[in-house]
Amino acid sequence: MNAPKMPNVDVIAYLSLIVAMSAYISSIRLRIIDKKKESTNGDEKKSLSRYAICLIPPDLALILSGYLVFLHGFWHLTIEPWWPGSNPPDEFLQWSVWLFAFAGICLSILHISTWRRSFNEIKR
Repeated sequence: MNAPKMPNVDVIAYLSLIVAMSAYISSIRLRIIDKKKESTNGDEKKSLSRYAICLIPPDLALILSGYLVFLHGFWHLTIEPWWPGSNPPDEFLQWSVWLFAFAGICLSILHISTWRRSFNEIKR
């Protein structure tokens, strides 16, 4: 399989998007942890813990996606000096995109559930 090579400027833009999304997830998780510390309600603490745990898979997928796209784009600067003549596996870019898509789907599901919960709270 001969995957297309992404230009470095696109790799940097894609990597920036991945880092921004991962930072966004981290800020949400930190806010949830703070809210959990403030809460005295046991049910609310369990719910917040569950939500924070649900953020781990998309964040992990984004981190792996970032590593793969970085290696895809900068193999010649990082790995090739140690193994001359080597090339990045063609699958790195494809795996990176699939992991990014997985993270996006997970985050969309979490946002929809949160919007639904917010809407139900507003209706009360």
